[in-house]
Amino acid sequence: IRTVVPEVVDINLPLFGVFHNWAFVSIRKTRPGQARQVMRAIWGLGQLAYTKFLVVVDEGVDVHDTDEVLWRVGAEADPRRDTLLLDGRADVLDHAAPPGGEGGKLGIDATRKLPEEVGGRPWPEPLASDPDTAARVTRRWQEYGLE
Repeated sequence: IRTVVPEVVDINLPLFGVFHNWAFVSIRKTRPGQARQVMRAIWGLGQLAYTKFLVVVDEGVDVHDTDEVLWRVGAEADPRRDTLLLDGRADVLDHAAPPGGEGGKLGIDATRKLPEEVGGRPWPEPLASDPDTAARVTRRWQEYGLE
């Protein structure tokens, strides 16, 4: 994959996606629109052409941690701006696909946005939980009336 798409850092075809329905891809992002370019390239690669749902995140995001990937989708993606919906090859064994061997593809750009992608405004750093604070709160759940 890196031979064709060198910015790919890691890829996960999660089990719940029956290996080719879903793909999570992390990239080394350096330019505007790069996530969409990566989506199109991946959909042009052999068996990956059958991938229906493709989520692209920044390097450093663990694509093997579904919760982290979905958190990035919620934090970094706008449904109108950051999705790519197009037609492409469909698996003939996919009962959800229309007849004829072609079906829909949905790509989600869950990368941090560069200023050029959002009208020049700065993009905030991702929030991170402080492990000490989280441990303190966990120890005091009962004190807060939570169990």
